Amino acid sequence: MRKVAVLVDLITYGGVQKTAIEEVKNLKKMGYSVKLLVLTRSGHDKNWDLPKNIPIEFLSDHLPKLFQIGFKLPYFKFLSTQLLLSSSAAPFFIKKENWDLVISHGSVATLSALFLFYTKKIPYLFVLYDPMVYILEKVYKKTPLRYFFPFVIPLFFLLERKMVQNAKTCFVISNVHTNFIKSSYKIVPTTLYLGIHIPKRTVKDMGNKILFLGRFEKEKNIKVVFDLCKSLPHNKFIVAGKWTSIKDLIWFKSEIKKRNIIDRIELVESYQESDLPKIFEQSLCWVSPNFEAFSLSALEAASYGLPIVINKGSGVTELFLNSKHGFFPKNKNQLEKAVKYIAANARRAHQMGINAAKIIHGKDIQKFCPQKLKTRLRNKE
Repeated sequence: MRKVAVLVDLITYGGVQKTAIEEVKNLKKMGYSVKLLVLTRSGHDKNWDLPKNIPIEFLSDHLPKLFQIGFKLPYFKFLSTQLLLSSSAAPFFIKKENWDLVISHGSVATLSALFLFYTKKIPYLFVLYDPMVYILEKVYKKTPLRYFFPFVIPLFFLLERKMVQNAKTCFVISNVHTNFIKSSYKIVPTTLYLGIHIPKRTVKDMGNKILFLGRFEKEKNIKVVFDLCKSLPHNKFIVAGKWTSIKDLIWFKSEIKKRNIIDRIELVESYQESDLPKIFEQSLCWVSPNFEAFSLSALEAASYGLPIVINKGSGVTELFLNSKHGFFPKNKNQLEKAVKYIAANARRAHQMGINAAKIIHGKDIQKFCPQKLKTRLRNKE
């Protein structure tokens, strides 16, 4: 029996972790001996009800007690001392006979997979969401970390190139970063779109609320909610999901009070999968104010029959058509116009949502992804 480890950096509510968990479930059904390996408990979202039948191991539990008390590194969103220690020490915790293959999600987890490959000769598959250089320049360009870019960027570039080139296969979740990987790392990645659980039915009667659902932070243009609230005085809004920073959440709540729009914005700080139908049936459309390499939330919203509004070029737009399944604006002004059009044309919005749902139900993305992965795994045997 093939022994497969699915490796992630931490457990928080997001597309990476949801994908890894579904991967474990599907590989288990396919007859593999499989476990979810998590580098660190630091940042573990305890409000998320993980499936009870998922075998899971936190590698940070193997660290000496003194090093299990980690702290987040200044200016970084997720990086902590515990995460770095667990990542570098993974070869000491994992024996070669434990696993035949590692499937690593994200660059930090894959750094551990690279160490395991060098020290234990365990092969790995690399699921690359966003290149490290891209994240640095997009997320940290306006922080004090930018002063270290001349040193950090070349280092991260070399590390990730090694990760990509030593992987049995490098997967990307869309074609957003394909050209960069081809030109920079001299490897042609395999595109494998993320999958979801397809609902049995779509939303029949749409609400009139504008839905923002995903993971939020101040830098991801969440202020768009306030602009839309002002230009759409007759609509209410739902902002549902996990906040990367408590400070950002406190800021958002204070802005709601300051603008006197508490009765117009419903803030859902956490939700379970079972809550999605209720959230979607209150909504007129799903909106993302940020460019995304994919966006699992967009796929979920479309599967229930909501039109999606997300920046042009985002990975999920490769599966849909602009103006038929939603709108893909180039900038903030176009995004506002798109949402205003949807709010003024509910019947048209409903039809776009139906069209979007047909794409998902017709192509059956849920089955497409595991089947493609199953073929890849068989080829490695």
